[in-house]
Amino acid sequence: EEKHVPTKLRHYLQKRGFNDEDITNFCFGYCKGEEWKQFFSLDEAVKIGIVSEKGYCLFTNRLTITLFNGSYKPIGFVGRTHPYFNFRNSPKYINSRDSILYEKTKNPYNFARSKSHILNTKKVLIVEGYMDALAAWKMGIKNCVATGGTAFNKTFLAQLMPLEPEITFLFDNDEAGQKNTLNALRVCIENGYSNVYKGILKQNVKDLGEVLENNLEPNIRKVEGVSY
Repeated sequence: EEKHVPTKLRHYLQKRGFNDEDITNFCFGYCKGEEWKQFFSLDEAVKIGIVSEKGYCLFTNRLTITLFNGSYKPIGFVGRTHPYFNFRNSPKYINSRDSILYEKTKNPYNFARSKSHILNTKKVLIVEGYMDALAAWKMGIKNCVATGGTAFNKTFLAQLMPLEPEITFLFDNDEAGQKNTLNALRVCIENGYSNVYKGILKQNVKDLGEVLENNLEPNIRKVEGVSY
C-alpha cells in the first residue's frame, strides 16, 4: 500500500489545484523515512535538523516541501500530513529543527522566489501557510511570502524593510488567524513601520489554498488604518 502513496499524493495535489509542473517547480516530495541515509551520517542528519537523536526521520510518510534561504539554497524541509496515512494526533506541519542551516524565525517561506516581484511592485502579501503562498504564486500573486509555522516577528520585518514594500497581512479567516494578524500589525508599528494593511478575502473561504482549490478568483480587500 505504501508504494502507492506518491501516486495518491500527486492526485491529492492536483485536487488542490497544482499540476505536474507545479509539483516539480515547488519542490513537493514524499518521504519514506530512510532517504537521509544515502547522504548523511546520523550525526550530520541530527545537526541539520531532519532526524532525531535516535535516528527517526521527522518527515516519515509525509508530503514534503523544500525550504530555501534568501539566496535560493535548500536549507530544510517541511512535512505535511495527508489523507493516505494515519498520523493520529500529529501536527499538520513539521519543520526541520533549528540547525546550523535553518532557523524558522529568520526565513520567511517563498522569499527567494518572490523577492524580485516584491521589489518591482513595492508590495508584499504575507500569509500563514506554505500551501497558501504557493497557491498565491499559482494564481499570479508572485509577491507573496508565508510565515510558515511561526509568528510574524521583527526578524522577518527586518528582511522586508530594505525593500520598502506596502505590507498586507492575509492570515487565515479564523480566530487564530485574526489574533496572528493583530500580533503582526503590532510588530510592524512597534518597529516603526506603518505602511501595513489587513487583508480580507471577500469569498467565504479560510485562505488562499481554498481559493485555488475551488477554482475561484483571489479577491482581496485591504483594510486601512487598522488598529490593535
